[in-house]
Amino acid sequence: MTVEKSTDALDWEDLRHFRTLAERGTLSAAARDLGVTHGTVARRLAALERRLGCALFLHGRDGYRLTARGRLVLAQVNAMQEAARAALLAAE
Repeated sequence: MTVEKSTDALDWEDLRHFRTLAERGTLSAAARDLGVTHGTVARRLAALERRLGCALFLHGRDGYRLTARGRLVLAQVNAMQEAARAALLAAE
């Protein structure tokens, strides 16, 4: 897979789709959880991989598995989610 790194800002929706795919393992399951089509999940993932300049998943017969870089990105996305929750709590 050839990807070119982009300097565009990250899109939280791309990250949310990435996180759900990492949790669920298939485009269809992620799409159901997100209330979108599997094509939308695939497009969001492709956009994120273009922005980051690396593959985040390996795709096999039994679904999507995170690459080593994908696991590192997921850890950061999870930290971002926790920071967002903390911000909401602080605002209450």
